[in-house]
Formats: sequence, structure tokens, C-alpha cells
Amino acid sequence: MTRTLEVFKQIPLTVSPFGYLRMAQCDDSGDMFFAAAAPPRSGVTYLSISNDGQKQTVYEIPKYVADNAYNSTFSVSSDGKLQLLFVVSGQPVKWLTFGRDGKLNRETTLSLPSDIDVRSFAVTSQGYLLLVGYQPPTDTHAKGEGRTYSAIFNYKGDVVAKLIPEDAGRQSNGQFTSPEEPAVAEGENFFWIDNSGKYLVVTDTDGSTVRRLRIPEARPGDQIIGLSISNNLAVLTFMNGKATPRLSFLMLDTISGTRVGLFLPPTEVHGNLTCFDSSRGFTFLSNSSGHLSIVQSAMP
Repeated sequence: MTRTLEVFKQIPLTVSPFGYLRMAQCDDSGDMFFAAAAPPRSGVTYLSISNDGQKQTVYEIPKYVADNAYNSTFSVSSDGKLQLLFVVSGQPVKWLTFGRDGKLNRETTLSLPSDIDVRSFAVTSQGYLLLVGYQPPTDTHAKGEGRTYSAIFNYKGDVVAKLIPEDAGRQSNGQFTSPEEPAVAEGENFFWIDNSGKYLVVTDTDGSTVRRLRIPEARPGDQIIGLSISNNLAVLTFMNGKATPRLSFLMLDTISGTRVGLFLPPTEVHGNLTCFDSSRGFTFLSNSSGHLSIVQSAMP
């Protein structure tokens, strides 16, 4: 049975409406983080909005990243630190960590091939990073197959463990079954979707697999675009271009893999899910008639 969420609270924002790349993310306090994009491809601004809408922080991104912002992807650790990976073919991959004040705290070079297409990454509060990506064929003129690349790095940028052998999980021309392989960190575990889109994998920081949970079917044609974890509950965000509404949210128990429920966004919401918390419920950033607001739905 599919249920439509109900609006519990709505908080108007004074921020001008903005578009953003990729899925928004949150920390444990419910503060929201965005890669805000100004059309047409004129740059990306990383910013955060507090859970009550009262505070906004714009991050001070180094010029070499800002000038090539579309080569970066971001993640947020549970303690509210913005993390960027900057990937340019032929150059070392840079991992940048920012404080809550928006200033750069650390810049680290990752020990991995520079041609990796980063699909997703996550960082624990202790500084371990999980990277889920794709490596193109080594011969650019060949019709060979690329391969999945998944590894854990420590805070120095060194590889702790490769989760999938580099000769496994081959994919033709980078075409994965699922367009995204979302990853998040909760406590000292990583939660990530494998490239089949059929399993939620729980991994320790040493690379060992804790659990591998089969993802139940949601609606026909759904594809996973987001993942949130809170207190042994997972919410997977699905996108479906042929369904109305386009988004749906599948809630799972992360211990047993049991399906808790399938939910649709409130009818009043015109935007995406930004946060899920087992006590606060669902939080959306909604853009209605040119006005932004935070919309909250209590746990069903």
C-alpha cells in the first residue's frame, strides 16, 4: 500500500529560489546542503540552510575548484562538514573538507586513478571515505568495457580497502543499470547501493561487509536517486518519469531489510526530499509560485 505524506509544518524562507545539482543532503541536526547552480552553466555555489531556515552559509570554494565546479561532487558527514571531491581527468583527485563556518579545513590528494567517474561518496565523522565510481576503458580507442571502482580511504588519502576487485563488475561504456549508486555514512558504517540498483550494502570502515539487503520493488520503472539513513531506518528516493508524482520514498529496516512502507510526497510540495530523520520525519525544500519554504512531514 502506498501512502501520501501529510504536511506537519511549513517554514517560509527569505532565500531567493535556486536550482541545484544532484540530491541535497543533510547532517544529523537537519541542516540542509546544496550545490546551487546558476544557469546557464555559469557556476556552482555550495551553501547550507539551517533546519529552521534562519541561517545560510555560503562556502569559500578555492578558485581552481570554482572555475571547474562541474567537475566536483559533494557529500556531508553526520557532524555537518561539507566534503568535496574534485576530479579532472589527468590530474590528482582532491578531497576538500570544510567547517561549519564555510572555510576550507583540509585538502587531501586521494591515491586513486585520475580518470574515475565518481558516482557517489560518503565520509564518516572519523574521516574515512567511501568512493563509488566507474573507471573507463584504459584504451580510449577500443570498444572495451569499463569497470566499477569502489574503495575506502583514510583521512590521509590512502586506500584502506578495495570493496570490488578492479576486474569485476564490468560495465559497457559506463552504462550502469542504475544511474546513481548513492552512498551515505551513519556512525562508523557506510550504506551504499550497488550498481545493479537491487541491493543496499552495509560496509565497515575496514572494508568488510556487515550486511547485504535486497531492495524490495517500489513502483514499476522507478530508479534510485537518493539514500538517507537514520536509526536503523533507510529511506530510498526513487524517480519515475512516467509516474505522477515522479518521486516516491521506500522505507526499509536496515537490520532485517523489511519493507516498512512506500510513501509519496505531500500534494502541496513542489520540490525534492532533503532530509529524513526517524524522529523529525521527512523534510522537503519546496518552490511554490517563486517562494521557497521548508516543508516537514511527521513520521507516518
